[in-house]
Amino acid sequence: MVVDYSLKKKLIKEICIPADKVIGYVINDVDLNMDGRKDVIVRYHKMPLADGDIITHDIYIKIDDSNYKLIKSLDNLKSPVLKSYDPDYVKTNPLTQDISSRFPRNVEVEFKDNLITISHFLYDVYGKTYSFEYRKSANDWVLSKEEYWIGDLAPNYIALMGVSEKLRGKVVLEEKKQVKPVKIADFSLEESKKKAEEEGEYLMENYDIFNWKVE
Repeated sequence: MVVDYSLKKKLIKEICIPADKVIGYVINDVDLNMDGRKDVIVRYHKMPLADGDIITHDIYIKIDDSNYKLIKSLDNLKSPVLKSYDPDYVKTNPLTQDISSRFPRNVEVEFKDNLITISHFLYDVYGKTYSFEYRKSANDWVLSKEEYWIGDLAPNYIALMGVSEKLRGKVVLEEKKQVKPVKIADFSLEESKKKAEEEGEYLMENYDIFNWKVE
């Protein structure tokens, strides 16, 4: 296990990852299961990263004043590593082509009190966020909401398109709460990718980016 010195203050004695992996980040300021205690999330992966590598998130729940318990090890929250989505790079070999065709790009994972969110682009400037809420009855994080949004754009793109600075963030277009209660470990980015083109085209047809154009 390789550890960045800046992370050492956040480490707990229970953390155990494979010897050939490095810790990417540690979060220790969220109460994921709403029991009044701050839990720990560890992200780790190989280094240097190569196409096809998997990024894993381990969740340690605080069980008393000084002890933690590993309850989830999740390797499905991020797409397999693809070092570049440039078409000229993607077409270089079957592995990069496979990852690009089967998994969404730019996947973001956030951990908040009682909540895990997974976001990714669907098509062009449109994206989707899945919210997994902790449910005590299931002792798990379960899909509770899906949101469709526009934005998360770079400043140079906003300037080029002449649209509102609001699009630096995510502007929610539609929200769906009647969703199948999928547990976090059963979530599939690959399944999400299969629906991405159709959902993205729907958003493009109904929410033109130039509705946010600055006159």
